Amino acid sequence: MKLPTLLGALAVVLLPVAHARAQGDAPDGASDDAAGAAVELDEDPPPEDMEGTAENPDAPKLIGDEDDAAAKLAPGVKRTGYPIEEVLRPLTLPAVTSEIALDAGSTFGNLDAEVGLRARYGITRQWQLGLRYGIGGIFDSVGDTTDKTSFNTGKAVGIDVSYLVFDWLAARVTVPFYVDPFATALTLGAPMKFRFGDKFAIVAVEDFLEIKLNRFVPSLTSEAANDALVQLDSTGSLTPDANLHLGGGVIYQLSPQLALRGDLGITFVDLSDADAPTNIRGLLQYSPSAKLDLFGSMFIDALDRATDTFGIRVGAAFRI
Repeated sequence: MKLPTLLGALAVVLLPVAHARAQGDAPDGASDDAAGAAVELDEDPPPEDMEGTAENPDAPKLIGDEDDAAAKLAPGVKRTGYPIEEVLRPLTLPAVTSEIALDAGSTFGNLDAEVGLRARYGITRQWQLGLRYGIGGIFDSVGDTTDKTSFNTGKAVGIDVSYLVFDWLAARVTVPFYVDPFATALTLGAPMKFRFGDKFAIVAVEDFLEIKLNRFVPSLTSEAANDALVQLDSTGSLTPDANLHLGGGVIYQLSPQLALRGDLGITFVDLSDADAPTNIRGLLQYSPSAKLDLFGSMFIDALDRATDTFGIRVGAAFRI
């Protein structure tokens, strides 16, 4: 055999063996450089919410988490309609809303049982028109020589206009007048209501100043008081030119339907501190719906004559 042919055959046999040996001596993985080469991956796109205000779509969630997240992001529900809670009610009625209230009360030291009627109408959210009428009372009239307790028909009527200046402040003007003999006055009020959450409120300065325009200042809550003023006027005696009322109270919402209110006030008769009775009142109100209120109260009109001026009052108000 020729030498070139022999060398070619030997090379064919030895080359695979040498290659296999070289593979065995190489470090692990060196033979797989091509197969094990690193693959470059494209970077993930940045999240849509860079500030983290929305939920991360890559974060794992538990069952029910979706509803919780939606509830947190959902806008708050705004209450509409007239509130059933006394604490949350505005100082004036909503537009095109009517209210009528009837109440009856009595003192027990000197019997004076009175019945009153009150009506309000919301012209707009800010403007309100009101009417008050003292139906009458059972008492012993000063001018009755028989000294007999009987029912005396009420002769006092009041018309008032209120304007809601702010949510916490209203301005009110009332014109009370007495039919026979004719007497009239002007009453100024500035009802205030400061709410703290949905449970507590402070109220103040309702009808604070009464100014006599003719004869005397008629009372819209007590026909017995009017009867006494009529007798003073008929004898030429002086009647107060003005009365100043200062006071305030608190309202606590026991439940959506039940509210408790307490008031404390002082009246400067004829703008003098020589005759300034202090009065207190506690009231419990139950509202089965936003359209109906039932209430009862205990009061003392003058603490220095508590035995004679202690009484109770009950009533109801209905809105449509």
